[in-house]
Amino acid sequence: MRINGIAAADRFKALADSTRLRIVNLLREGSLCVCNIEQVLEISQTSASRHLAKLQAAGILESERHAQWVYYRISAQFLRDHEALMTYLHREADAEPQLQQDQARLAQHIAEGTLCAVLDPVPIPAMRLERAPHAR
Repeated sequence: MRINGIAAADRFKALADSTRLRIVNLLREGSLCVCNIEQVLEISQTSASRHLAKLQAAGILESERHAQWVYYRISAQFLRDHEALMTYLHREADAEPQLQQDQARLAQHIAEGTLCAVLDPVPIPAMRLERAPHAR
C-alpha cells in the first residue's frame, strides 16, 4: 500500500526505532530544530540528523529553514492520513517512562529558555487536551 508514493511499510520501519519514536513524541508539541532535539534527547547531532532524515524520507516529518537553523515538525499530511496512529502513539507515550522523561526535559528546557525559538505548535488540539499541562 502506497500513500503519496511512500510504502506503508517504509513509514512503519521508520517508526520501528526507539530514538525515532522519541523524536516524533517531542515533535507532538511543535516544531524543533536539530540542536533542540539533540539537547533534549541527549544524542549527538549526527545521530539526530540521521534519524530526522529517515523520518522525513518516510513522509512523517517535514522541515523548514529559518536562517541557519532547520526546524522539523510532523507533516500535516501525515497527521491527516494517520490520525488514528498518532492518537495511539500519543496514548502509548503517556504510559512509557522514557517518553515521559523526554517530555519533562523538553518542558524544563522551554521553561528555562535554553532552546532555540520553538515554532508554532502542531495543530492537534484534541490530542493536546489529553496531556497534563506543563510550563512554557
